[in-house]
Order: sequence, then structure tokens, then C-alpha cells
Amino acid sequence: KRIGEELNQRLVHPLECSKLEYPITSRRLREEGGVTMVFWLDENGRVTESMVFNSSGSHRLDLAAQSWIKECKFDITKLKNLKDDWRAIRVKFELSN
Repeated sequence: KRIGEELNQRLVHPLECSKLEYPITSRRLREEGGVTMVFWLDENGRVTESMVFNSSGSHRLDLAAQSWIKECKFDITKLKNLKDDWRAIRVKFELSN
């Protein structure tokens, strides 16, 4: 439970990102899910390292989330203790009917 609370305190939203691409095979197979990523930022708000904390259950969706997060930029002026401090984000993949 303590890790979950810590994770919630470290959730951030990107300042800017490219469009999240739904993997074609995942769309065809109707795979959906949420991925929780943890990541580290440089002094410019760019992701330097990331990893899957909670998987969506689909390797394809997890890889798509990891690829997407690398293209995001974050507002570091709103973040404390940037150096050696991880952040988290939840990425949802949902299909429309």
C-alpha cells in the first residue's frame, strides 16, 4: 500500500507530447488496458529513462506507452527534487466501439 501512495504522489502530466499511437495489432485484437510508467527527467523536462511499473497485460501496449513517454516533455518548474527522483504516469489504451 505504501508504494501505491508514493506512486500517486508522483503522478504527473506532460506539458507536451506527440499523439499516443495505438498499435495496429492491438487494435485488431481489441486489446485494451492501462500502463503505469515510472520515469526520470533531465533538466530540460525530457525523459531520460523509463520502465513499466504496472503492465497493461499486453506487451504491445506496454511498448507503445514506453515509446510515447520518451517523446513527452514535462514542466520541471512544478516538480521538486528533480535530480535522481522518479515520476509516474498512467497511460490508458481504450478502443471506441
